[in-house]
Amino acid sequence: MQPSYRADEPTKVIADHYEQVVEEETELLDRIRTYEVYLRTLMEQTYRSGERYHKLTVEDILTAVFMISINLRTELLHVQLEKALLSCQMRQPD
Repeated sequence: MQPSYRADEPTKVIADHYEQVVEEETELLDRIRTYEVYLRTLMEQTYRSGERYHKLTVEDILTAVFMISINLRTELLHVQLEKALLSCQMRQPD
């Protein structure tokens, strides 16, 4: 026996997935903002007293934090593309 599906079921599934993607986007944006704040804080610390620290190590730390934020931005790009495609699907007639 085949399960019965309501006519609006596919739209609901897409809408639920869309909501998950929106939550993922929000989390990624928050994470990116956090990395940016910490990167600025590290730069400010370097500006104030960078001569006290090992230059190459400071550069390695800044680069590592920056690369993490770049990776998050790439992930955000994919999430935003998925969100746009889901939005397009939700506008399509059944």
